[in-house]
Amino acid sequence: MSINKFHLLCIMALAATPASALSISAHCWCNLGPASKPYKSFGEIAKYSTSIGHGKACANSCASAAAGWMATNRNAVCKAANQGTVTAYSWVGAGAKTAAWSFECTPTCPAANSGQLRFDDSGSPGAPLLTVNNNSYSNTLVTNIPDPSGCYSTFSVAIPLGVRIPAHTFTAQLFRNNTLVQTLTGKSPILALDGLVATATFTQQPNAGSNVQSARWTINWLYMGSPNPKGSFAFTFAP
Repeated sequence: MSINKFHLLCIMALAATPASALSISAHCWCNLGPASKPYKSFGEIAKYSTSIGHGKACANSCASAAAGWMATNRNAVCKAANQGTVTAYSWVGAGAKTAAWSFECTPTCPAANSGQLRFDDSGSPGAPLLTVNNNSYSNTLVTNIPDPSGCYSTFSVAIPLGVRIPAHTFTAQLFRNNTLVQTLTGKSPILALDGLVATATFTQQPNAGSNVQSARWTINWLYMGSPNPKGSFAFTFAP
């Protein structure tokens, strides 16, 4: 069988090509967050013999890597993302980036629970108590409160007022950066012999957009009885 000039040139060109150049491979890459400044760059997470037909496999590997890493870094990433949506992107070789996985830092939220003031003739607690998202504090100045999760944060105070016979007015006010957010007020029971406790739980505050974390919060309270105890709590979250 004769070999024409064209075939001969092709054979010669292939013979002169290094073996490494004949073995074409493609890499699967994965980033979590914006392309300009990702929260986490996973680098190469898989390698294929060709760039064709591996987009879905690459995306699945990227989704698995992103979900696993977010499981232990969610609070920090969501804070950096202003409690928005965090997306992981994958791509094969020089191909286009594909959204492989996403996480909603702030899920679809129900309506916030409204504030309420209640009085209990329970005799406890022994000292004024601030509660922020199920964490309680007796100090009047509290810093570095853990970052909140979910849709809302809940603030409340429990104030012991002692044994009371006549009814008097109790008032608690919530401030955000010195701006009044809410006032809760009401009259105590006429008779409280075991030890009156006023508990003011304010309307839940949304966590989205760092509304809670970026502010200085203050709760002032006052009871008009005689004697008329009053006080305040100031608190901030971890920077």
